[in-house]
Amino acid sequence: MSPQFQLPFDDVAEGQLLPEGPYVVRVDGIKTKSKIETGNSWWELELTVIDGEHMGRKAWANVMLTHSAGWKMRQLALAAGLEVQGRTSIDTEELMNRELGIRVMHEQYQGEPRMRVKSFFNPRQTAAPTA
Repeated sequence: MSPQFQLPFDDVAEGQLLPEGPYVVRVDGIKTKSKIETGNSWWELELTVIDGEHMGRKAWANVMLTHSAGWKMRQLALAAGLEVQGRTSIDTEELMNRELGIRVMHEQYQGEPRMRVKSFFNPRQTAAPTA
């Protein structure tokens, strides 16, 4: 007999996008990915909303590991409460389980709506950005 999986499907959302706006999240996972064709690498962050109406919902964000995208890595580090001065190394372990703020927006991709993390902010230091 094959294993069975039971789930109350009446409680399962149908792939609804996390609504646009600011959220406080926890970093639950970081995978380093790369594309052989371009030689570019990035971090794929798994984020979990930790308060409010959407607590427990997931979001994902990509942060490129390139000099031209250094501004976003700096934004992520500051949002997580890390020191950023001069030449700084950031280890994925330093980001794990950190709380930070994200700003979610929706965009179209190949004719389908999708959610994107537009920016990171430190929820303990600043109000959520409005744009």
